[in-house]
Amino acid sequence: MSRLLIIVLIFSLLFSAFAADKVEEPTNYELTAGTGRITGNGEGLSQFVVLNGTATLSGSGVMWVTANADIAVQGGEVEWKIQKVGSLDVKVCENFNGDIVISGDKIAFALRGHVASFTSQGVGRAILQGTGTYSLLNSGDKKSKTGKWYAKPKSKDTKPKYVYFGEMDRR
Repeated sequence: MSRLLIIVLIFSLLFSAFAADKVEEPTNYELTAGTGRITGNGEGLSQFVVLNGTATLSGSGVMWVTANADIAVQGGEVEWKIQKVGSLDVKVCENFNGDIVISGDKIAFALRGHVASFTSQGVGRAILQGTGTYSLLNSGDKKSKTGKWYAKPKSKDTKPKYVYFGEMDRR
């Protein structure tokens, strides 16, 4: 039963990446010329919404990817199950272990568990919850910025900390 609750919680977090405050809906943004790159590693929950771009992740745990994403898994077979999260069709792999390349427009993905490394390039945002570090470089920046994943919120009212990469304008 607790496994089901964890899965429901993760799905709701993934869905909130699109639904929170209507601001996070990818269609509310317009891409600009600049792109960015975020890299890092850690332990916990890493979530990404990518308006346009490519991500490479290496790790193990539970993986969620919106069904509209292009996926290439390297180093083994992965069993995906399609589940509905709100209005989204989401591919779920409960025992992910390996390397994956995800690309597309207006996609979302998450990995709960060990994230040996990740790189996401293009335009989007990340929520990095747990323990870990990241490095961010946007076009036009002369130097990359570094940061730490944020700790698990103590309250349901605590809003997640977003790390934006690339440039986008709100319509």
